[in-house]
Amino acid sequence: MANFVRAFLPGYSLATDSGADGYTRSVILSRYPIAHSKSWLARTNLAAFGYNGPFTRDLFEAEIEVPGFAQPVQVFTTHLKSGEVSSADSQHWVAEASAISNFFVTVFLPINPAPYVLTGDLNEDVQYPPYSNYLRCRN
Repeated sequence: MANFVRAFLPGYSLATDSGADGYTRSVILSRYPIAHSKSWLARTNLAAFGYNGPFTRDLFEAEIEVPGFAQPVQVFTTHLKSGEVSSADSQHWVAEASAISNFFVTVFLPINPAPYVLTGDLNEDVQYPPYSNYLRCRN
């Protein structure tokens, strides 16, 4: 990825220290300077959110210094568990989404008034959600 940025997007900033599942890793690319980046929730136990297993990848954050902004912008990205092979997949997806919501409410927002954005592949089809999501969210 770094070689791609150097070749095709010179001058852009790249943050790559995301947690991974051995296959997928998140990166954040910005035309503005990235002050720092951090991986959150990687391999966190999701039992508190109704799933007996770990957060598959992570919630990856980059603090971007946007010219003219009074404070940096926090950009978060994630790639949640996907699939409907079994109801366990849906339970895993719901637990990861719940862990992220909980993170913003209890960890990030109480100490961070900075503007933020959540991006990524949340693996939800709002128009045609998998049937198992209906079952899990109703319980």
